[in-house]
Amino acid sequence: MEPLNNVAAKQRPSRTRASAYGYAAPCIQDGTAEDGMSRRKPYLVGHQEFARLYRVDPKQVAQWLSPSRGSVLDPSTAVVVSGVRYWPLGFAVGWGATTARFRQGDHDAKAEIIAELGEGWEPSLAAELPPIVGQHKIIQIFGLPAQGTLATTIASGRFPERDWLLSGLMLWMLETVLDAAEMLRETARTLPWEVDEAVVAALRDGTYDGPGSRVLTPSGAWRSWRCGGHRSCCNSHGEGVAACQKVVAEPRHAVTRCGSSDSSNVTVPSPWRA
Repeated sequence: MEPLNNVAAKQRPSRTRASAYGYAAPCIQDGTAEDGMSRRKPYLVGHQEFARLYRVDPKQVAQWLSPSRGSVLDPSTAVVVSGVRYWPLGFAVGWGATTARFRQGDHDAKAEIIAELGEGWEPSLAAELPPIVGQHKIIQIFGLPAQGTLATTIASGRFPERDWLLSGLMLWMLETVLDAAEMLRETARTLPWEVDEAVVAALRDGTYDGPGSRVLTPSGAWRSWRCGGHRSCCNSHGEGVAACQKVVAEPRHAVTRCGSSDSSNVTVPSPWRA
């Protein structure tokens, strides 16, 4: 059987070079810079995918992160996007061999995750990752008035296709979003879609501390709800893939209001909520 860490070895860059995009962009194996390589998406995993690698419930990943259990999984090994942690795939698959209690990663699960993500490369450290954004950060980049504005734009097909769909949330590389700015301005009816360069600079140099940069709940953020018959994929922080306008957290439930022809409230049990 092929070693777990070699499943994507052919796609893994061997070293990095300085990049105009403000992060370390990968180089190809012979050392020649490849045009566009910095735009190749790195393989990431969220809570659900991390759990798949070790054949456990996603709630177990939250327990590994818990200080009360000794933080078996160090939270600092992840990046936070839209209030949710994501890990480089290379780190995730090797993590089980670094713990006091050895845990074997699932070879098949890794191969499946790579197949689902498509072409990319396998990082091992969070520092290797390019700037990654979710809807909270995108709202700050463009100074949008409300999350519903962005959700509607995504649902209309005007927004660029997401680079990842992980643990129920859509993520983009920062450059994917910036590349679409001109098109968004040209097709907008009222909003200017002007880029806030200060936000972009903070995202590139790792100093951004605005909405989406902190973990708001230790688990349950990836839950997908079906609201009024419309798939809205809202998480516990109000991150809506479709037209979710509002999420109100209650001790045992998530109440969602969907911004479509159906405006009724639907209460959905949320047993994974911390």
